Amino acid sequence: QLTFRSIWYGVLATFVSLVVGYPMAYYVARLAPEKYRNLLIALVVLPYWASYLVRVYAIKLLLAKNGIVPVLATYLPFVDQQPSLLFNAFSVQVGLIYIWIPFMILPAYASLEQIDFTLNEAAMDLGADRLNAFIHVTFPLSMPGVVAGSLLVFIPSVGAYIIPELLGGPSTVTIGNFIAAQFGSAGNWPLGAAASFVLMVIMLGGIAIYLRRAGGDFL
Repeated sequence: QLTFRSIWYGVLATFVSLVVGYPMAYYVARLAPEKYRNLLIALVVLPYWASYLVRVYAIKLLLAKNGIVPVLATYLPFVDQQPSLLFNAFSVQVGLIYIWIPFMILPAYASLEQIDFTLNEAAMDLGADRLNAFIHVTFPLSMPGVVAGSLLVFIPSVGAYIIPELLGGPSTVTIGNFIAAQFGSAGNWPLGAAASFVLMVIMLGGIAIYLRRAGGDFL
């Protein structure tokens, strides 16, 4: 159950990061004025000037009972009382997405920046509209960046320890928390090693998918 929960958290964090991060990468690579692109990329990596732990605690403060997010949520017309946003699956997902989404944006941006967008114009000259040109030309050409970003989000999300430990509760324990407990308080090193091996297999599976999908050779 811990393994499936960890995989689910990783898949969901990867999906949301893709849905949110890809349009951002596309905007910077295609729509933003060229003189502002370096600034926008710098803003993406700016949070990494602060410690990983500091950023997780910042999310914890924002989602706490009297934090900014729950207080602002009470002003919504469909919210009757202040919601509980901490120590549950929601807070864990928010933490995973916030921490790792730059790793989706940057590879996607790198792939989009290398695309010759005159190919889109050629597709539209042949009868495709903008949406079809994007679906059949731009997105397939940016797949190496999308797959790389998905891998960079999925693997650390599955093996996350600090985020579920600080933002989650008893119902959000992941395989990373389980492994830490076995090597720590439980003192069951063989079980911890077995769980670590399972996690390693999951990560190697993700790497194998990336290598095959991106055109590399595995083994």
